[in-house]
Amino acid sequence: MTHPNTISFDVKTGMKNIIGRDLITDDYIAIFELVKNSYDAHAKRVSITFEDDKIIISDNGKGMSENDLRSKWFAVAYSAKKDGSEDDDIRKDTHLNNLKSKRFYAGAKGVGRFSCDRLGNNLILSSSKYDETVINQIIVSWREFEKDSKENFQDIKIPYEVLNDYKLKFPDSSISGTILEISNLNSVWDEDKIIKLKHSLEKLINPFSSDEEFDIEIKCEKYKESDKQKSQRQKINGFVKNSILEVLNLKTTQIELVINNKKVVTKLYDRGTLIYHIKEDNIFSPIITEAKINLYFLNRSAKVQFGKIMDIEPVNYGNVFLFKNGFRVQPYGNSDDDSWGLDKRKQQGYNSF
Repeated sequence: MTHPNTISFDVKTGMKNIIGRDLITDDYIAIFELVKNSYDAHAKRVSITFEDDKIIISDNGKGMSENDLRSKWFAVAYSAKKDGSEDDDIRKDTHLNNLKSKRFYAGAKGVGRFSCDRLGNNLILSSSKYDETVINQIIVSWREFEKDSKENFQDIKIPYEVLNDYKLKFPDSSISGTILEISNLNSVWDEDKIIKLKHSLEKLINPFSSDEEFDIEIKCEKYKESDKQKSQRQKINGFVKNSILEVLNLKTTQIELVINNKKVVTKLYDRGTLIYHIKEDNIFSPIITEAKINLYFLNRSAKVQFGKIMDIEPVNYGNVFLFKNGFRVQPYGNSDDDSWGLDKRKQQGYNSF
């Protein structure tokens, strides 16, 4: 029984901006969040297609049923990943060994879906669950949430439809997956911006993680012809590839540090040769129980090779990146970011870094 003197929160439509455009302030991060959602849905491939005033993000993951849409996607700030129930359906199905991945979840905040609002005013979401034959489709006009600031968030009605077929297909002719069609875009995606996105996506996935397949492909018919005149890394169309390991495994000096509950293991390599190895007690447990650090020093030869393979100078690529559950945490490592305080320390004096 509700106490007569209690008061409840009344959530208005303005909440959409607070957890959407106001929170996700960068177009690239908005796409990162949607790509991470595809990864968490056990997709093997996600395709990002740029058309005139439209971005289409499609994957071949496990997809969503009507119940998933109602109980998860439309549950604002709720994350089934966080409470551990995201893959309950997969765990119960003994025939889905191909989906029983050991992936950690890349996202668990429950607001990544509002990245769509950051990118454009209209959204068509089409999804088919792995154990269904129909396509569940919703159509969202984010401007409906902006008409009346006094209107309740939950009172905005979203059109929902069940389809037997759809004009767009999931990657690799998959029977399951999710397609996001974002239109009436909030910014212009020209050639330079798409290239910058591609280079950012290169650094999104930890190159030192397991070799589990997860491909990101960018498509833009408009720039196919101009791609023919460019180097592989400067081409827009094609799969996003991080070639950093090709460089780092060359003539570099490497420190590898692995932390677990009990031990800290440190190894020093020079051009592939182990020259130092020490195992110590983890005095930081239980604060730090699991982490891995790879630090590389590029000599002059390695820097030259870096420039040739990556088509960018090392100083402009970035420095020490931070990854959580296999995905990069922004903005750590950006060439213009000094969150670690490394540049400040380097400037303190001769030989002080």
